[in-house]
Amino acid sequence: MSQLRLCAWCAVGLMAGGPILAAPVMSQLQTSFIVQSRLILPVSDEGNTTNNSSFDVRRSNVTFKARVDPRVSALVTINMGSGNSFLNEAYAQYQQLPWQARLGLVRIPFGYEMPLSSAKVIPLERSRAITSLFSSKRDYDRGLFVYHLKDNSDFAVAVTNGGNVDTIVDPDTDKAVVAHIGRRIGTAYLGASYYTGTYAVTGKKMDRIGVDLQYSRGAVLLLAEAITGHDGDTGTDGGYGLLAYQRPGSAMQYYGRYDVYDQNCDAVGDSYRRVSVGANRYVNANTKLTVEYDFVHDPKTPMLVGQFGMQWQIAY
Repeated sequence: MSQLRLCAWCAVGLMAGGPILAAPVMSQLQTSFIVQSRLILPVSDEGNTTNNSSFDVRRSNVTFKARVDPRVSALVTINMGSGNSFLNEAYAQYQQLPWQARLGLVRIPFGYEMPLSSAKVIPLERSRAITSLFSSKRDYDRGLFVYHLKDNSDFAVAVTNGGNVDTIVDPDTDKAVVAHIGRRIGTAYLGASYYTGTYAVTGKKMDRIGVDLQYSRGAVLLLAEAITGHDGDTGTDGGYGLLAYQRPGSAMQYYGRYDVYDQNCDAVGDSYRRVSVGANRYVNANTKLTVEYDFVHDPKTPMLVGQFGMQWQIAY
């Protein structure tokens, strides 16, 4: 079965589940926003901050969500941070639990970190493996996304353009396919993901396989992901492990993370490594202050040995 036929069968299956059309009445409109203001101070091998220190509005997102009826809704998110304005998400959604379908520009359902809003990421940034293995805004894509959501298990499958989301017309006739399946056992969650497609910019085949783990016990939270794959004939992999501690009722959360990314598994000495230590103070339900220091080993910038960051986040 071709990928386009898979899209068609998904759509037919959703229509068979019940009537989609409803009275064109806007019953509910919700708005939310995220502002992340950040200070970054890179540290050189001489122990001094470099000239690349900066203040930045890392993100300034506004989200509009319209619910037409209990089953039909739409969402649009606009990002106005870092001096650029662009569409982050925009999709129509049909939901008849445990099934859910989205058509449009949506977060890729791969692993734990990538579908997560930046407001909910514990460190300042996602791991380097995630931001590099799915670079050029490839954490979002246009396509058909189908989810099956239950209390202890879930899976998602999507057929997407597979190119840079800034390109409205897909120049690649081959579509990308991504899938994720997860199972919760007690306070642990284990997931597995798969992605295959062609990167339209280079024409190279792009494959990714990943596993993700979430585990909580009392005040301790453990998060981990491992990803391996190929860009054409070049093997690439990476991952991270994060340990966080927050006592119940406490406004303080402390964390440490180790992440690694190898752009070319056949090359020697090109791996990026980072150790992050930091703390989040949740001033209230909508405000978070983050302070973090990264110990960095990056062969591409050998003079950079660390980075201090501070971020003030308001999400409402």
